[in-house]
Amino acid sequence: SGRLALLVIGLGTAVWPWVFAAVFHLENIPKNPFKPLIIKPKFFFFNAYQNIFDMKNLARLLFICLFASALLYACKEEEEVAPKTLYERLGGVTAISAVVDQFLANVVGDNVINARFAVTVADPARTQLLRNNLIDQICAGAGGPCQYKGKTMLEAHTGMQITDAEFNALVGDLVAALNQFSVPQQEKDELLAILGPMRADVVGH
Repeated sequence: SGRLALLVIGLGTAVWPWVFAAVFHLENIPKNPFKPLIIKPKFFFFNAYQNIFDMKNLARLLFICLFASALLYACKEEEEVAPKTLYERLGGVTAISAVVDQFLANVVGDNVINARFAVTVADPARTQLLRNNLIDQICAGAGGPCQYKGKTMLEAHTGMQITDAEFNALVGDLVAALNQFSVPQQEKDELLAILGPMRADVVGH
């Protein structure tokens, strides 16, 4: 597209004196298009009125319009469209919040790990804090404007001795929440790839 723009500009530079003269009925068109153009009008307004429906004039105007359109199209092609972030493709903080709410509901109903969250769920303030941290964590990890303010995964899980089975159950609950909202496979894979490395700081400490 960049070469097309240069080609269109080059052609326009070479032929503009003839186009200009043809439209405005000028004489003494220079042989060298890069020399100053000396013009002699031929009673343009009378000729324009007499030839308003002249097909030649229409063709000249059409050429100018096509030239301008080609130039604009070539310039537009040069504009780079930034790809959407995972955060945007997930639907922003509203969609992420809905997934987190479903995820927490899945965790509460999961007998493999719900005992780990019994104390938190019993305290509305701690439940709200956990919810906010999860939203911020996913939002920030996906490239959104949020900032995670909670503890590191290692600090939060040291002394808990979380097992692989429990971690896998937690991931399964998250996947089920994503499926509940029909999140596409690509976005699911990207999100799990971001959260997956946390296993090392969660399991076995």
